[in-house]
Amino acid sequence: MTRLINALSALTLLAITILSASCHRIEEYADDPQGNFEALWTIIDEHYCFLTKKALDWDAVHDTYARRIGPEMTREELFIVCADMLDELKDGHVNLSAPFNTSYYRKWWSDYPQNFSNGSSKSRISTSTTVRREA
Repeated sequence: MTRLINALSALTLLAITILSASCHRIEEYADDPQGNFEALWTIIDEHYCFLTKKALDWDAVHDTYARRIGPEMTREELFIVCADMLDELKDGHVNLSAPFNTSYYRKWWSDYPQNFSNGSSKSRISTSTTVRREA
């Protein structure tokens, strides 16, 4: 009986070791402007499914916007840099929200004529690339 318990303990320990080794590492970022920028860039890099289809050089986008990040910038300044970076995706489904501001790629949908029942009128609304509302 002791042999069985020892064998089961060894197998359990082996299974735990194998399972824990197969888990992926979760990157942690500093809670500062650089860390928050890197976290956002990495999320898009790893999870945004249209980077290849859009032929967007996301690494070059990183380099362009990373130069605008500084350790003393305010959260509002960081928000604007991150919003500008996300605008590079040109995707109306990608939004950035904070308690003090919201950004989205407005031009994605505003460049299309509005739908009217008679079809004879065409209306266009402002084509600014982002809209930021102060709370």
